[in-house]
Amino acid sequence: MGAAAVAVATGGLLWFLLHSGPLGTQGHILALGALCALLAVGVQGVMGAPALGELFALGKSEESRLRHRVATAQRVAAALLMITVTCMAASRYA
Repeated sequence: MGAAAVAVATGGLLWFLLHSGPLGTQGHILALGALCALLAVGVQGVMGAPALGELFALGKSEESRLRHRVATAQRVAAALLMITVTCMAASRYA
């Protein structure tokens, strides 16, 4: 969740520093990256956090299912954050 928060903050800073006037190609690319970062936060918040809470509360009985759920949330969020970073880098050259 921390990586997604950092991506949102740095994306917002890039938007503030580079965006002036109407939304062009650069703005659209940054907006796509921002959307992916926000989706990553949502995935981690909706799928990962509750499963981690249950994992610590339940113990061994449901451990395998909950670990799989947390791992899936982290993988989805990682893919979305890779798109975010790519968009941030590509917007520089757009």
